[in-house]
Amino acid sequence: MSGIWQFATDTANAGVPQRWYLTDLKETVNLPGTTDLNKKGILNTDSSTMHLSRTQVV
Repeated sequence: MSGIWQFATDTANAGVPQRWYLTDLKETVNLPGTTDLNKKGILNTDSSTMHLSRTQVV
């Protein structure tokens, strides 16, 4: 996959029931890449070691 892809964050799990896949989504990301590299999404402030996370430069 490559190019500009549309996306939407769906924290309420409403996308499938509301059929968002039939609409133009407002956000975009460049692929290959991540939401982190594209500066999209919600900052994860959880510092536990139970998941992957970007190291913070202080």
